[in-house]
Amino acid sequence: MKQHQDLFENAGESFEYGKLYIQKQLQLLRLETSERIAKSASNLIALGVVAAFVFLALVMFTIAVGFWLTSILGSEVTAFFIVSGFYLLLAGIVYIFKNNLITNPVLNIVLDSILD
Repeated sequence: MKQHQDLFENAGESFEYGKLYIQKQLQLLRLETSERIAKSASNLIALGVVAAFVFLALVMFTIAVGFWLTSILGSEVTAFFIVSGFYLLLAGIVYIFKNNLITNPVLNIVLDSILD
């Protein structure tokens, strides 16, 4: 009878330990998931800030090139059409190679930050 009682007590303790273990594993999973989401979000925000500054610099550079071409060509319209044509050509090239230039690098950055 004593052996059965000890067996039931041990089984009860084991069950409680198992339950605590599962709770701790769930807490750990939540913390790890939160950390990965925070890392991904901070990477995306940093990338957005850098992209905004690059965009502003590009706008200023575009205006400067437009006025520089105006001084060479003598016509603002022609100069800014040339600059616009360059950007249309660049947009076409980026569209053609979008997987290699945009999709794959962004996917790698996001997956690295999630799986890291």
